[in-house]
Amino acid sequence: MVDLHQHSIYSDGTSTPAELVERAVSLSLTAMALTDHDTTAGLDECARFAAEAGVRFIPGVEFEACEGPHVLGYFGGRPGPAIATAERDYRRFRTESLLIVLECLAKEGFELDPDSVLDRAASGTPLVSHVVAEMKDLGYLSSLDRLIEEFTRLFGPEGPAALPDVTENQWPVVELIQMLRDSGAVSVLAHPWESDLALLPEMIEAGLQGIEVYNRNAHLTGNVENLKRLAERHGLVMTGGWDYHGEAQAARLAKSDLTGFAPPDELLEPLLDLVAAVPA
Repeated sequence: MVDLHQHSIYSDGTSTPAELVERAVSLSLTAMALTDHDTTAGLDECARFAAEAGVRFIPGVEFEACEGPHVLGYFGGRPGPAIATAERDYRRFRTESLLIVLECLAKEGFELDPDSVLDRAASGTPLVSHVVAEMKDLGYLSSLDRLIEEFTRLFGPEGPAALPDVTENQWPVVELIQMLRDSGAVSVLAHPWESDLALLPEMIEAGLQGIEVYNRNAHLTGNVENLKRLAERHGLVMTGGWDYHGEAQAARLAKSDLTGFAPPDELLEPLLDLVAAVPA
């Protein structure tokens, strides 16, 4: 089994890169990738721990486009400089959004130090997950059940700290794919929804090279075979992963019927062939 879609504390995951490597070892993964949202900040750290543990590691990243699709990028080595502009841009508006959330929480009596929250993301992407972690450490959220309940109450669409809509700040999907290509990455459409697939022709024209065929939603809805046929029809590489965000998420997913979900090893070599063919 491989897991080519995971997030760490550098974005909205709750695991450190070292803990993700430990998970890979415990699951006997053939290969793992780190694909944090909007940032490559954790890649060197994860690569170091993976090498020490003898785990095959693929550096990656994930960006969300303004039209809705999420695009994964997989690198053969260190990402090229073209990605730096996108990382800075996304970090800027994510930070602005988070500061608005913190102001709203303060009005509800939740006093959080903005610097402390932002420090949790280090050089990565500050997201609401870092706010939740800070609230949990300060005792505002005491258990997983409370966390889920309070998250919905506070950050849901009708909540007092509803997450600001950042859609207009996100890049168009074509520009994201072109940026990833210029950065030396193979771009892959992550966990596609029907609305995402409507944009597939223009994404392929821009340089999309793969589809995350083996994803949780496709498994639960019986859509894996349809995605496989779609990838074959368009000559796209197939990838797969858990979109893993940490133990709390895993506990929630345990209630879903994910029996048999195991992205197979044969996904790896075609992806690596494409990565190796990307111009340096």
